[in-house]
Amino acid sequence: MDEIYTQEVVRRFYIIEKECPDWDHYSLKYLWLLLDNSHDPFEYVFDKCFARQNWQELNNFFYQHNRLNIFPPFFQSEDPSWHFLNALTAIAVGDYQTMEYIFPANMKIRKHNNIYPLYKVGDIMLAGLWYQNTALLSAALPKAKKYIAGKWPKWERAAIAYLLALYEHDIAAAGEYLENACKIMHTDLNDNDKKVFSVAHGLYQLAEKVLGKEEFQKLSMPEYKTFSRDYAKWRNTCFDSPQLYIHFPEPVSFINDLLTADWNAILWKPYESYGYPMELINMLF
Repeated sequence: MDEIYTQEVVRRFYIIEKECPDWDHYSLKYLWLLLDNSHDPFEYVFDKCFARQNWQELNNFFYQHNRLNIFPPFFQSEDPSWHFLNALTAIAVGDYQTMEYIFPANMKIRKHNNIYPLYKVGDIMLAGLWYQNTALLSAALPKAKKYIAGKWPKWERAAIAYLLALYEHDIAAAGEYLENACKIMHTDLNDNDKKVFSVAHGLYQLAEKVLGKEEFQKLSMPEYKTFSRDYAKWRNTCFDSPQLYIHFPEPVSFINDLLTADWNAILWKPYESYGYPMELINMLF
């Protein structure tokens, strides 16, 4: 499956090279054409990683899959709050660069429109805790307290209650809320999430940054099937940066560098105002 995935990207590359010889590797428009939908089969490598119980391999899978999902060509939402769950997955795998790409240190409190309620409450709370930003936390706390008193899905209220418990350094309550979040999450999660819910692992790993190592060691791990205690134990002893699970071969090896780069430091070529030639679309898709 890995080979099918990379072969498809190579096939598209040769078409783009032939039809648009002047294209730029930093062009969001062409990178979208190169990678859109081509990584769908990549989802199926999860089973292979999980079956081996190779936590480094699984961590790299989560890292690359998450980075592909929010790669700048696809990161088009005007409000990064939509990527709240991606930010938690990034924390889960130790990809702090992605967390800070989604929610930068200079993040401002925004007026949200048409954003899912969990995200517009969670983003401010998460960023406030991550940066220990008092302005963000002051704005987040009343919203979070109101949210957990509402009639939102139970696992979401448990997740927000967990963030509040971290803020208050209430380790016992945090452990209970995280356990509840793992037990009562949405039933529409896919099979992979039910085996290892990366968002729950992100919530757990966030605690180390907020609480510090000594208090973090007192936080109990959830004992539920959606949380892998073995994976969490591995993460607590592995301090290496995550790596790509699949490396793109020549002639598309430049994607490896783009996927792992500091995206804020790249001068991306924005989308042009005009669309794609239909002939090119037909050849690629």
